[in-house]
Amino acid sequence: MKASNILPGDNRNAIRLTWKRPVYILTPIKRPAQAINVSSSGILITTLYDDHFHMGEEISISIPHAITKLTTTVTGKIVRITHHDSWIQLAVDLNV
Repeated sequence: MKASNILPGDNRNAIRLTWKRPVYILTPIKRPAQAINVSSSGILITTLYDDHFHMGEEISISIPHAITKLTTTVTGKIVRITHHDSWIQLAVDLNV
């Protein structure tokens, strides 16, 4: 990674790619979500606020294929939660 891609205080170890698309959280609670960006090691999603999400917790996310009706399910660990008014962002490490 180029040094110019790293912000001070940013502990991410992979370049993020903007990737806005609908996804679906399967666990710990079922609900629709929106992917914001992805990297080789994780995904950032947003969904309505719910107190079922906790740091370090395992989460499963269903990602629909863009063209077919197939889906891919990924499992990871919540490594960051950012609260906003009525919604939250969840940073998920997929390297578990």
